[in-house]
Amino acid sequence: PGSGGAPPGFAPRPREAKAAASKSVQWLEGLYGGKTAARFGAPPFSVLDARKGYWKERRHYWEHTYHIHSERGRQDNLIGYKGLGGDEARGTSVFCPVLTELVYRWFCPAGGSVLDPFAGGSVRGCVAARTGLRYTGVDLAKAQVEENRRQAKKIGAIAEAASAKWVPPSWVCADSRRLHDLPAVGHAYDFVFSCPPYYDLERYSDDPEDLSLAASYSDFLEGYRQIIAAALHRLAADRFCCFVVGEIRDADGFCRNFVSDTISAVQDAGARLYNHATMLLPLNTLPIRASKTFNATSKLGNCHQHVLVFYKGRHPNKNAKSLGLHNKERCLEWN
Repeated sequence: PGSGGAPPGFAPRPREAKAAASKSVQWLEGLYGGKTAARFGAPPFSVLDARKGYWKERRHYWEHTYHIHSERGRQDNLIGYKGLGGDEARGTSVFCPVLTELVYRWFCPAGGSVLDPFAGGSVRGCVAARTGLRYTGVDLAKAQVEENRRQAKKIGAIAEAASAKWVPPSWVCADSRRLHDLPAVGHAYDFVFSCPPYYDLERYSDDPEDLSLAASYSDFLEGYRQIIAAALHRLAADRFCCFVVGEIRDADGFCRNFVSDTISAVQDAGARLYNHATMLLPLNTLPIRASKTFNATSKLGNCHQHVLVFYKGRHPNKNAKSLGLHNKERCLEWN
């Protein structure tokens, strides 16, 4: 968008400022696919479509402007989304920066604090920093935490050079089951946001405390529920939390019902399910892989994840407007 046509060093006249604002809105509407999307960053529907052009444009912005490499710090060929496309799917999983940005702007107050008990790669921390949020991520893998810190330093320099918002993110190398023993983590967070390990689909380390090495799914769930309860204990009252999960299969090919297990774990920890959205993922080579898999096993090729939003409190309708994005001006400010 243009600056309003004012000479360098001078503020635009009211008419010029109004014209510049109109151009900004038109630009956002074109980029994000309509007035509703322009106002909220993406249509606030129960289906979030990462295959749309505006979503791809925004992802390109994050990946090429700030050079986020969330896959670094982990070994190659972590299967990640193996369940989305059959046994031939390969590559380390990377969390979507566009979804991260949207969730922060919709459900976390401006300038708020974020706790991520399954931190993993750098995306959620770096996007939080760029949007002015105070992020604390906890992860068991020392190499991952060190790589995240290196990336944050580089991305912070890019933001500083552009005079953009940047609140340095923090990562703590620890087991999230011991959040109560970590004074560096703090209390009363404004938002809990995370993507948990998918039991045995990815092996993150050789640490015996790593949930991906749990002896059984029931053992995994026990540790998983402990971490969720500890994180929710650190969430302030009248605040949202969000977990992004996908379904996983057991050794016989049956679904483990991981999505419902996550909902039950969070609700047992004191927050209630408020929104349940489906995120459609790019198909890439899924049509080819799914045909082969379906012919052999009758398994459908998954191309979605579940975005589960919970609320810790009694009256979200009275508090939601002060927390998330509800006006066009904030959207323009963020862009």
